[in-house]
Amino acid sequence: MKEARGFARSQQSSELFISYSRSIACSATELQGCLTADVSGAEGETQGWCEADQDALTYWSQLESDIELLPVPTEAMDELGTQQLEDFLDLCHTFHTALPFSEAERVWFLKVYRHREELRSPEDIPRVMGYREERIVSAGLRQVVNGRELSRRWLAWRRQTDEYAEQGTLDMATAALGRLATLFAVPEPFSK
Repeated sequence: MKEARGFARSQQSSELFISYSRSIACSATELQGCLTADVSGAEGETQGWCEADQDALTYWSQLESDIELLPVPTEAMDELGTQQLEDFLDLCHTFHTALPFSEAERVWFLKVYRHREELRSPEDIPRVMGYREERIVSAGLRQVVNGRELSRRWLAWRRQTDEYAEQGTLDMATAALGRLATLFAVPEPFSK
């Protein structure tokens, strides 16, 4: 048997790393599926929220939470592990920059979405998210962020309409998610 290398070594030595890496792979795969799902409604209607939108937000929220909590391996990493960690950080960066939000907007949007107890259906999202506002700092400027505007951008980005038409950023995000999911795949069997 081959000795484990890279993330496979970290997965063998840390139950916490195993748990979060598997969850990242699962959430990335599910989110990728939601983002590539057909979101056109009856007669090509693409304006309203649908179940795939709500599912995408749920998987995105879970993915971001797992990324934040993933324990970086503390043991001396081999060359493969160092490269995989670099790839992981690059893929997270690619995914985040492809989203229709600045970093501060992304954090705010997810924070509001995570406190969504009152969401019972996709139709509730505009009501819950749309009327929230807060002052944030983004790119060194204080600004008011509005849930209605961020929700509009999310829908336009998901449907590749308005300012996101022909930009390819949804494809960038889904490609990064696919690579992120496979990054944590560990071939078996490995010896300890």
